[in-house]
Amino acid sequence: MNRWFHPAFEVELIEAARYLEHQRGDFGRQFLNEVEAAIGTIMEAPARWRPWPGDIRRFLLSSFRYTIRYRIRRDEGLVEFLSIVHTSRQPDTGANR
Repeated sequence: MNRWFHPAFEVELIEAARYLEHQRGDFGRQFLNEVEAAIGTIMEAPARWRPWPGDIRRFLLSSFRYTIRYRIRRDEGLVEFLSIVHTSRQPDTGANR
């Protein structure tokens, strides 16, 4: 399967990494490394995580309180990465992408 990143996903990722880097010098890099590993894990078996809600799936990062939301487009052979949000934000943030 191929992967596609929603433009807002990329903005959220950069903003979160910058914020974390400002909090502690190495947090931004650690965050980006964990996100990269999470995307790899998702791509290995994207259907492993249940849809929530509808066809949106969630993956929780283990070291940071962020959730990656994605959707599988089987007919297109594509995994769409829709949003990456802090878990304290509105639960439906990015769900309408």
